[in-house]
Amino acid sequence: MPFAKQVVRAKRQFAALHPVYAETFHLLAIVAGAACVAIGLEFFLVPNELLDGGITGVAILFSNALGWPLGALLAALNIPFIALAWRYSGWKNAARTTMGIAALSGLAFVFHHSQPVTRELILALGYGGVLLGIGVGIALRYGGALDGIESLAHVLSEHASIDIDKVILVFNFGLFVVAAFIVSPDRAMASFLLFYVVVAPIISKMTGSTNYKTVQIITVEGTILAQALKSEFKQRVLIGTKAKADGSTVFMVTTYIPKLEERLLLERVEAIDPDAFVVVNDATTVIGFTGE
Repeated sequence: MPFAKQVVRAKRQFAALHPVYAETFHLLAIVAGAACVAIGLEFFLVPNELLDGGITGVAILFSNALGWPLGALLAALNIPFIALAWRYSGWKNAARTTMGIAALSGLAFVFHHSQPVTRELILALGYGGVLLGIGVGIALRYGGALDGIESLAHVLSEHASIDIDKVILVFNFGLFVVAAFIVSPDRAMASFLLFYVVVAPIISKMTGSTNYKTVQIITVEGTILAQALKSEFKQRVLIGTKAKADGSTVFMVTTYIPKLEERLLLERVEAIDPDAFVVVNDATTVIGFTGE
């Protein structure tokens, strides 16, 4: 068996046999992502009056206006969205989101009085944006979130069929317009470029460029897996049989999910059948394939 395949199989077996250790690894990855974002904010962006998008951008505006620590504002402003995640998302997704926001708030509070690395606008935009993109991308890839607007967009996409990217786009556009009056037009325009030219492309590269993913799973546990996915992810699941070259029969399970739930679905598959063969692709358009 090739070494790469052995590594993947060992990882799946580890996740199935040691779920506590696997979940701890995911939480640590989310905290690492939060650390990248906190460093980008407190060492590069905030000292240069630059904004991030989402609730973090709102917190930066309030911090600049009131002189309050950014970490405290991040915690306070995200509380309603954490509650929303616990109400409408699965407990695991909500717990990871809570961990991500708590870690970001705490680390931002710790770094609040640090000296900025640079006062050069271009350097602050570049390095701060890269740190934000990598940090948010890591958190999303491991099933967490660092900003309440991501939880809100996820809930709206699930319960009102609203595109996640459109929610974030409209919110951030309004945020940067307000920032143009409160901070300055040039800083608002620089922040707009920061988010959409640097941060957003990095996040898309790390997590996938579309809102939905199609999932195909070849498994011997087709019936159990299909029932579990339908029950937990509230999406329609198709199941069929396929013949292998040796004459045996396996199941092919097909479904689609929002990209924010990809990690959770993969973990569920690994828990039921560590030897399942899984293919995940971007879904550019989804018509009619809705949950029952």
